[in-house]
Amino acid sequence: MRFTGRTTPTAMRAAGTIAAGVALAFLALPQARAANAVLESGTKTIASGERAVFAIEGAASVPTDLAAQCTIRDVTGRAAITFDAEGYVPLSEPAVGDRLSLMRGETKNYSLNGAIRPTDKGESYIAFSMIDQPASFCFPGMECGGKDEVANKATVACRNAGE
Repeated sequence: MRFTGRTTPTAMRAAGTIAAGVALAFLALPQARAANAVLESGTKTIASGERAVFAIEGAASVPTDLAAQCTIRDVTGRAAITFDAEGYVPLSEPAVGDRLSLMRGETKNYSLNGAIRPTDKGESYIAFSMIDQPASFCFPGMECGGKDEVANKATVACRNAGE
């Protein structure tokens, strides 16, 4: 078969079929996207042994997407904070169980992206827990911050992306 530069009826039908298929694919896209989960926005101050918990509302029977921003700030010393979640499947850092270390005055921002799986009770959440952290080990004659450098509070603020 030689190319003559002319459009044949077969070529026109093929182009029409391809265009119709592409149009149908674009029409189906909005229905294929997962719904968005909603994070309970807020700011919470935590002390050693306490948790800042942010509830997540998603569909009870299908997975939903979560996009949120969380900031840890106003740390009063060296802090160890553990990230926890129920029903949240992270696609970004931090992962569930990660230990986040911050120093006095440091601020860390996290963009949370993940999926919320349907839970039996319909209760999903993310949480930041401040864990007890022992003071630095010091040898005699060393200058150490000791108990003063261990954080006694931190502020955690979370919101939905785009708020």
